[in-house]
Amino acid sequence: MSIRPAAGLAALSLAVASPAAAPTPETPKLCPGAVAAIDASVAKTLAQGSPGMIVEVARHGDLLFAGTYGLADLEHEEPVTRRTVFSLASVTKQFTAAAILLLAEEGRLKLTDRLSLYVPELPQARDVTLYQLLVQTSGIPDYAEDPSGSKTKSVARTNEEMLAWIAGLQPAFQFQPGTRWAYSNSNYVLLGLVAERVSGRSLPDLFRERLFAPAGPTATAFDNPADVVPHRAQGYRR
Repeated sequence: MSIRPAAGLAALSLAVASPAAAPTPETPKLCPGAVAAIDASVAKTLAQGSPGMIVEVARHGDLLFAGTYGLADLEHEEPVTRRTVFSLASVTKQFTAAAILLLAEEGRLKLTDRLSLYVPELPQARDVTLYQLLVQTSGIPDYAEDPSGSKTKSVARTNEEMLAWIAGLQPAFQFQPGTRWAYSNSNYVLLGLVAERVSGRSLPDLFRERLFAPAGPTATAFDNPADVVPHRAQGYRR
């Protein structure tokens, strides 16, 4: 699913589905006590507000347990099944990081490069390195925590709109780059843009060609809310 919205640049929305296969009679299964412990832990999590989930336990490639719990869509009361597709959210920042590291291995960029080498139109760019973006020490504020954008965080934006948003964050830096650590989605929006500009590919295409195809997942793709994805779970914020 190839998309261009800037929300994709943050690499926050890869979709993943559990394999369709269930444990075979020959597959070793967990003991009843272990299953009961999983069920109890999941019940506690659901009671705290999580709509639903899939839990799997595997050892040495053998699936020992697969359980589905709760709902994939609260409004329509759709239960979670083994085919439910979930968003990986910020776990997918590792994919953006992997793309940057691949480009570094190929000599197409250096982690010590200033961001301004690739994103010169961003005022903050001259003061931070790609490495600082990767390890969340750039000091650039998190656009997702910007009160002025509270109603538009989930709206797909162009690269130019995202850059203008980040450029306008106040203060421009939470701290001097490299002196502290602070989680910021802005860092990975900018890294996604760097990966696109250096590779000449959109981030969805880059992920598909350089990460998904070699690794071999069959139910993973770049997620676009506008796409019709069968069995996709609805996302919720508490």
